[in-house]
Amino acid sequence: MSDTTELFEGTVLWFRPEKSQGAVKADNGRHFRFDTVEGIEDVCKGLRVRVRVDSSTTPPDVVAVPLASGKREFGSVEPPKPKSKATPATKARRKAPSTSTANKAKVSPGGGRRASSKIAASKARLPNGAFQVGTTVHHVTHGQGHIILSTPSVARVKFMPSGEERQVKVSDLSSLEGRK
Repeated sequence: MSDTTELFEGTVLWFRPEKSQGAVKADNGRHFRFDTVEGIEDVCKGLRVRVRVDSSTTPPDVVAVPLASGKREFGSVEPPKPKSKATPATKARRKAPSTSTANKAKVSPGGGRRASSKIAASKARLPNGAFQVGTTVHHVTHGQGHIILSTPSVARVKFMPSGEERQVKVSDLSSLEGRK
């Protein structure tokens, strides 16, 4: 073994036999990808192996070899932890922050969604006169609906129960938020 070669013991995370490629998580926490297997007949997920890393080449040459004892041992492989990412849809559902601390709705520990379905009447309109997204409104001709988009003069509303979307003047809408 040369000065540039290191040995690590670890567990196979995955292996593709058709390409003879795989990945090993060493006991010290490092991850290695290997494309050569020596002395192992049937490589599979969870198999304990020894990894020989020759760092004299770029990229380093990584070879999976059997353990020193020669026994087939298996370790546990933990599934990867899911990463939570805010999707554009969840970003659009979030409400603009309120300027009043007395009228703030509680936010659930899971984040983002409101724990209470009650929204204060002051939140129905933004300071510029536009309606806030999600506000329940009423139109004299088309009935009840929810704001999808709004400017100070025009709003896009999804009316119920038909599900039809229409663009209407903000002056023709009245907010149903805060009413009982």
